[in-house]
This record gives sequence, C-alpha cells and structure tokens, in this order.
Amino acid sequence: MGGRTNNEAGKNVLIVSQSPVNRIVVARSLERSLLKSEAVAPDVALAALERVKPWLVIIDEQGSEPVLDKLLARLAQQRKASETRALPLALLIARDSNAKEAASQIFNSVLVRPVTPDVLLPVVERLARTV
Repeated sequence: MGGRTNNEAGKNVLIVSQSPVNRIVVARSLERSLLKSEAVAPDVALAALERVKPWLVIIDEQGSEPVLDKLLARLAQQRKASETRALPLALLIARDSNAKEAASQIFNSVLVRPVTPDVLLPVVERLARTV
C-alpha cells in the first residue's frame, strides 16, 4: 500500500513561507501540540510536499508569489487522488480579509494576520480531528 497510514498522517505538517522568521514561529507553535513539521521557502515547497507527505500544509501568504501556483495545483491533484479524505488539508495565513474570501474555496481554513499561537493552535487541532 503506497498510501499514508493514520500514524504517518498525524505527524507531518508542511509550513511554506517566504519569511524565515514566520517559518520558525509557526513551526515552534506546532511543537506545542507535539506536531512534527518541516518549514520551507516557496521555491522548494513542491519538492518538500512530495518528500514530507504532510496531512496539513500551512501557507503563509507574503504577497504575490507565482511559485505557489504550482504548489496549489499539486495540492489540488493530491486531494482529488486521496482515497478516503481530501488530504493534505490546507490552511492559509492571509494578509487581509479580502484574501480570506477568495482563498476559502481552496483552503480548509483561512486565518488573517496577525496570527498568534493562541489563534493558530486551535485551528490546527480542529483540522487534525478531521483526519
């Protein structure tokens, strides 16, 4: 069986952000919930998606990032191909509420900046319960 087991799916979160500081902050926040994560820049996110096989992808939107279009397309492909659930789940950290409305079609959840661990963790935990 080439699919993910529940054990594997519960461990891996991929964090994608142009900002190294934001990658670290989000990763450290997830550690509070004992989640294993890998944080990468958008230019290597597609390769990381294939290698990490996450149950959740968190994308920290910094602005217009054309490289994310390929990542979003691949996410959509993986979700359609997922046997029982649309995995990986996707969470967007958006710059403003306008992005929130547009992105709600693609993402399982959208948060608007500023995002603190107290805001992020309950959303991630809620998403984890659906896996």
